[in-house]
Amino acid sequence: MHVTLPKEDAERLYRRFGAGDGERVHVIELRYFAERGILDVPYEEAFEQFKREDEFAEEKYAVFKFLRSRGYITKVLEGPFLLGYRKGFRPGEDRSSYLIKIVRGVIDEDTLKQDVAKAVSMRKELIYCFINHEVRFFRVESKRFP
Repeated sequence: MHVTLPKEDAERLYRRFGAGDGERVHVIELRYFAERGILDVPYEEAFEQFKREDEFAEEKYAVFKFLRSRGYITKVLEGPFLLGYRKGFRPGEDRSSYLIKIVRGVIDEDTLKQDVAKAVSMRKELIYCFINHEVRFFRVESKRFP
């Protein structure tokens, strides 16, 4: 769910922080930058609506906040997925490197195969993210032996 901001705010977030697309920002980005004092806009109502539409909203925000606080740019996708960029991201120039999936519970073999295939088709590294008392990441890769 994206929110349209005044042009100068949207462009500043995109150029300085790699957030949004220069016109709109995702509601998770809006919340993050509002809580940090970078934007002075109300986000609560938009985030509550997003929570009703996306069951992973709180987990996505936790992962987004965790990665942003460590210098990684993150973009929100549908379902339990996010895209991650390497540090030093240049808006409009760099491509994402990671497909991050928020995982609840146990992963079965079929789900694992589907996730690996999705990451391979997108040319991304697959990262599973588990959230209990802390955010934990595990890189997943497929290996074939000749």
